[in-house]
Amino acid sequence: YEWARKVVDTWSSKVDKHNAKAIAKFGHATIDFHQGEFEKVVGILSQMKFSNFHYRYRSRWLLFKAQYEINKDYVEVIRVQLDNFRRLITSNETRINKSIYEGIKTSIRILSMLINRESLSIIENYYNQSNHVFERKWILKKIKKPK
Repeated sequence: YEWARKVVDTWSSKVDKHNAKAIAKFGHATIDFHQGEFEKVVGILSQMKFSNFHYRYRSRWLLFKAQYEINKDYVEVIRVQLDNFRRLITSNETRINKSIYEGIKTSIRILSMLINRESLSIIENYYNQSNHVFERKWILKKIKKPK
């Protein structure tokens, strides 16, 4: 992961000079997430504000995933976080590529089904019939290994 951190530090300013520090923090938070450092991700991302919508929704999604991993047994906490993300996405529908938007909506629906403890066979069926699932691998892990 050290190599990935060096890439983030080196290239973040080349991607977007105006948001270089924020992009670097987001990159490090992504690496932290993959290392299982969920509390660290929440600490970094809960304080970040992006003016660019793409960065904002990606960072909010990563923040939601980290909070889900930390609080998966606290259904109400997760439900509130998912609703916050849903509001962000639906209020900005026209700013997102249509297939990504559909994938996010599908992923939100699947996570809502998991939170509501619906039958895993129903959830798997919905997942398998969906053409667009945002973060397909992560969502599948949640279905295969629910709370």
